[in-house]
Amino acid sequence: MDFPGHRSDDFGGLFLTYTVYRLQYPAEFAEASKRLNIVYGGVNTVVLLTSSLTMALAVHAVQAGQRGTARSCLGGDGGAGDRLFGDQGL
Repeated sequence: MDFPGHRSDDFGGLFLTYTVYRLQYPAEFAEASKRLNIVYGGVNTVVLLTSSLTMALAVHAVQAGQRGTARSCLGGDGGAGDRLFGDQGL
């Protein structure tokens, strides 16, 4: 299965791009960091981690033949997605 390697390539490129820009524009990054909302970012991080957990639990439930549990987990995942999109005004 090639999926994990593929993901690390994608994220490796993103992190490399971030690092290059951060090194080229340190003043702009410093100014932008003053505008960050730590609470908002923290809540969104918890929602994303919860969404990942509920999706992994749903996959496990499907593999174990537990359709009801899978539906509940997917419902929780959908709720997390609604929360993220609602916060961003989409």
